Amino acid sequence: MPTPVGLSECLLTCEREGIEALTANRAHVAGFVHELTERPSRRGPNVVSLDSGSELANATVQQRIVQVRLFYDFLMEEGLNESNPIRRGRITPVAGSLA
Repeated sequence: MPTPVGLSECLLTCEREGIEALTANRAHVAGFVHELTERPSRRGPNVVSLDSGSELANATVQQRIVQVRLFYDFLMEEGLNESNPIRRGRITPVAGSLA
């Protein structure tokens, strides 16, 4: 079974930033969310659209964050992590923080 896109991206971000994925905290997750929301559009700067200009829609960002949250839930169930850095509830990607 392939790794979900959101989890793959999070693990790659951890690797690039030198963060151990098992010990990532809320600040690391907030950085990942910020990175997702700040990506430039693949359509290029000359394409006019009504969206925010971000490559990913808010719903897509939310889906990717859920994938990461479920990964940390799994780690907790297996006894590999004591806490989940992503709280359940609403995530505010525009602010780059967890609500």
